[in-house]
Amino acid sequence: MKLETERLEIRELILEDAPFVVELLNSEAFIVNIGDRGVHNLQLAEEKIQTTYSQDYPNYGLFIVVRKSDNTAIGTVSYLKRDYLEKDDIGYAFLPQFWGQGFALEATKSVLQYQVARGEQEIWGVVDRTNRPSIRLLEKLDFHEAGEVVMEGEDPPIVKMVFQSQK
Repeated sequence: MKLETERLEIRELILEDAPFVVELLNSEAFIVNIGDRGVHNLQLAEEKIQTTYSQDYPNYGLFIVVRKSDNTAIGTVSYLKRDYLEKDDIGYAFLPQFWGQGFALEATKSVLQYQVARGEQEIWGVVDRTNRPSIRLLEKLDFHEAGEVVMEGEDPPIVKMVFQSQK
């Protein structure tokens, strides 16, 4: 999958993106809001890209978001099938220096529109209740709160946000 918006390119991760993956997954904001994924060096990032992030499912995976004006990697958007969720899950993570500029909304909206055009009817987003900015972003994309999800090994439960396609 490769998408473009006015300011962004959204594409599949490649091995050359490993340094960015290490930087993003080890940023304080990522660890606080999403969790420590144990990807602490380039080798682990490359392994993660080759296995977890490069799924053999078309249109699913973790996609890097690159600012077109200077070809800088600024974040990721994911669209995944998770064993513990009934529906597909959309997610996002951006380096803090790129927050507040509309990049997360722009990129997530693009992936959401792509999935709806493919025929997806219901898409979930899961987020920690204390992460108000992420909840607001999902609300701007017409997601609504629909209860909580208990993730294995996680406590407390997280908020389940649901998007219903009007198609």
